[in-house]
Formats: sequence, C-alpha cells, structure tokens
Amino acid sequence: MKKNIVVLMLGLMVTTLAFSQRGEKEHHQPNPELKKEMQSYIEKNVVPVLQTSQDEFDAGLSAEDLAFVQAKRAEVANKRAEKKANHEAHRVERKAMKEKVKNMTDQEKEAFRKEQMKKKKGEKHGEFKAERKAMKAEMKEFIKRNEALTKSTMTSLKPNYE
Repeated sequence: MKKNIVVLMLGLMVTTLAFSQRGEKEHHQPNPELKKEMQSYIEKNVVPVLQTSQDEFDAGLSAEDLAFVQAKRAEVANKRAEKKANHEAHRVERKAMKEKVKNMTDQEKEAFRKEQMKKKKGEKHGEFKAERKAMKAEMKEFIKRNEALTKSTMTSLKPNYE
C-alpha cells in the first residue's frame, strides 16, 4: 500500500516536472512550402476523384433532387464566404477589444467578460442553430430518398479515403 502511494507521488512529481520544463507554447505556423505542396497534391489527386464522383452522383439524381442539391451547394458556399468575412471582422474586433481590456481594472475586466458572454449567447447563436437544424432535416429527407445512390457513391470513394 505504501509502495503504491510512493510510486504514485513519484509519478506525479515527474509529470509535473516534465510539464513545467517544456516552456511557453509557441503558436504553430505551418511551413508555407509544405502547405503549397499539400494544396497542389489535393488539386492534382483528390479534387478530380471527388469531382468525378460528384458528377456520377448528380447523374443518378432526379431533376428535382438535382436542383435541391445544387441549391444546397450554393447555400453552403455562400455561408462559407459569409463566415470567412465575419471571421476577418471578428479578428479586427478582438484586437481592438484586447487594447481596451489592457487599461481595465480586474473588476471592470470581469464585468466586461460577463457582458461579452451574454452577447455571445445572444440572438445570432440561436439563429445559426435553428438554420443548421432545418438544413439537417432537409438533408435527412434527401438522403432517405436517395439512400441507394448515396451508399454506392460512398462505397466507391472508400478506397480513396487514405
């Protein structure tokens, strides 16, 4: 019993020592050359396979379902562009907020933090959640209607996952 406690304490001390010596964690910046290489690989090897598979999938759909899928793809692309624009605006806003918080007392900081949390949980979050839920329901119906085609497409793509 005493031996187990000693081993446990020793393990905790070693772990604490190891973590305390690792220092400040630097922000990870990807290697630009590797990033370019990965992008070119994806464009050369992944995109053509996905595009071919998407074309085959689209060919198997009814006219109504094809229109539905194309509308959803456009909707997702618009949401992605909107999210990207919002992200940039949010970065600028956060930078300004950091400057503002620097000159605050601890009590002001705490009040400001609580205010921001309330704001964050506000109307936008519920709106996005409702939109996501509605889209999910629409997609479930679509997938149910085209279950065989969806399964065959996923099966044909399986060897390319790795």
